Amino acid sequence: LGGNGVLELHREGKVQAFGPKEGFTGGRVTCLAEVASGKIWCGAGDSIWEFDGKSWMVLRSGLDRVYALERARDGSVWVAAGTGLHRHLDGVWVSAGSEEGLPSSVTYQVREDRRGNLWAATARGLALRYPTADPDPPRTTLVRAPAPPDSPGNEVVTIGFRGQDKWKQTPAERLLYSYRLDGAAWSL
Repeated sequence: LGGNGVLELHREGKVQAFGPKEGFTGGRVTCLAEVASGKIWCGAGDSIWEFDGKSWMVLRSGLDRVYALERARDGSVWVAAGTGLHRHLDGVWVSAGSEEGLPSSVTYQVREDRRGNLWAATARGLALRYPTADPDPPRTTLVRAPAPPDSPGNEVVTIGFRGQDKWKQTPAERLLYSYRLDGAAWSL
């Protein structure tokens, strides 16, 4: 891990240095992980950077501070950050904080153990992920949604809905939905 705005990668006996000239402007690097063959992520400041073998780009920002990265057996990548625990799988991000049961949203470390259990070290203690604890989807109800005022005739269809989790704990804005049309694949 480099300092002074320069990141050095040591692989197969070779050293590659990356700085502003090479597209990396992330500053002080706090963590690195190879997330797929040829793809490297690094945490720097409040952002996650991705190196695809040729160039660097910001993958996600606004995480307060990125402390740790962990690639899990299922291919997901977990990020411990000042804004909580974040999971990336198949192009989709899902975040968890104190609202979802973490002792604190400030998460310093995340690790998968030999059994595949995921542990998170937060500012208020350890948390163990129980992926089967709440398998039920939110209860969803359709609501009447007015057509947009600028829609001519019946060309636009607006479907409104609201949801609530089984335990009535998750704020509505933190519920995630996907959809599909005519038996096609589900949205991400």
